[in-house]
Amino acid sequence: MNDLKFAFRQLLKNHGFTVVAVLTLALGIGATTALFSVVYAVLISPYPYAKPGEIWTPGLRSVNADQRMRPYRPNEYLEMARLPGFSDVMATGPGSVLLTGE
Repeated sequence: MNDLKFAFRQLLKNHGFTVVAVLTLALGIGATTALFSVVYAVLISPYPYAKPGEIWTPGLRSVNADQRMRPYRPNEYLEMARLPGFSDVMATGPGSVLLTGE
């Protein structure tokens, strides 16, 4: 307990050191919090779904020789949405976005 009292008295005497120490602690705590938030959002909980392990990506193979995956047609998505085995159906597609900053 005497060591804590001595340390506190020293911090009160040396204002410059106290300011640097407090700012260093604040920067370290802030950086750690920010890094943990990024790691949590990207690695630990990347999907905002209740059961991310149940997400399924369907695909249809073409009948010709190359056997590439072909995209679903809109009416096929509507048919899947009506099936009782799916809680929800979502369609995505490739694309790009240009952000101009205006």
